[in-house]
Formats: sequence, C-alpha cells, structure tokens
Amino acid sequence: MASTTWLPKVRVAACNVSPIFLDTAATVQKTIALIREAAANKADLVVFPETHIPAFPLWAALSAPIANHDLFNRLASQSLLL
Repeated sequence: MASTTWLPKVRVAACNVSPIFLDTAATVQKTIALIREAAANKADLVVFPETHIPAFPLWAALSAPIANHDLFNRLASQSLLL
C-alpha cells in the first residue's frame, strides 16, 4: 500500500442537521452558530446537506404538485440568491 503521509490532515465537521423549516433567516442564524461551534472545535471544513437552506421539498413526493403549490411558493420565497 502506498504511503499517504504527504496528504494534508483536514478536520471536517459534517453537520447532519435539519433547517428551521422554510425560514431562511432562522436557518442562517442556526447555521452560523453551528459553523462557530465547529470552528471552536478546530474544524477546517464544515459541510451541510445540499438542501439545508431553506429545506428539502419532501412534500413533492407525497402529493400532486397542484395540491402543494403554496409550499413551493414558500420554498421559492425562502431560497437564497447567490
């Protein structure tokens, strides 16, 4: 087996956490607090689920789109523009 001693050591914090459902401002504040906690514990990299902000649209798999149009409107209104 080849030696990997030349690779840098990285401390990663994997945050498997839920958002504050469809509340971007509250979720961002929660996320900042988690990043600060990870940094205090010497994390070099902090990762979150891909749909952490504003939420994962689980309802899309549970009912017809016409039945949850209001939730998609809320999801769109709470999405981040980067």
